Amino acid sequence: MSKVNEIISHLRQDSRSSLVPISHQTKIPVSTLYDQIRKLSHDQVIKKFTSWVDFSKLGYSHHSKIVLMVDCKERQILLDFLKQCPAVNSISKVNHGFDYMVELVHKDVKEYSLFMEELKDKFLIINLHEYQILEEIEKEKFLTA
Repeated sequence: MSKVNEIISHLRQDSRSSLVPISHQTKIPVSTLYDQIRKLSHDQVIKKFTSWVDFSKLGYSHHSKIVLMVDCKERQILLDFLKQCPAVNSISKVNHGFDYMVELVHKDVKEYSLFMEELKDKFLIINLHEYQILEEIEKEKFLTA
C-alpha cells in the first residue's frame, strides 16, 4: 500500500484522529503526514472531512433512495429543487434510463409521502423507482490498495 493510500485509509477510519497516532501506526513522520494531507486536500483528492450520523438517533427513522427520470427540459430545475431540500442527503447523476439517484432522510413515512407528492406535483416524472433502506450493512468501506 502506498503512503498516500495508507494515509487515506487511516483518515477514512477516523478523520478526527490526530497525526501522532497515525504517524506511530504508519511509521510516517508527522510533518510528512501533515504535508501529504494538505496536498490531498488542495488537489481535491480529499474533498471534505465529515461525520457519519445515525439519523434514527436524531428522530429521522425513514431512510430511502429514489432513482428518477424527468423530461430533459426539467432536469436542471429538478436538480436545483433537490439541492435545496433539507431531506436530501445525497444526489448522484446515474445512467440506465435515469437522471438522478437521490438519498432521502425523513422523520417518518408520512413526511416522506408528502415529499414524494410534492415531487410528483412539481415535475413530470417519466420513470421513478423507490427503495426503502431497511438497514445499512456497510458504508464507506472501500480502501485503496
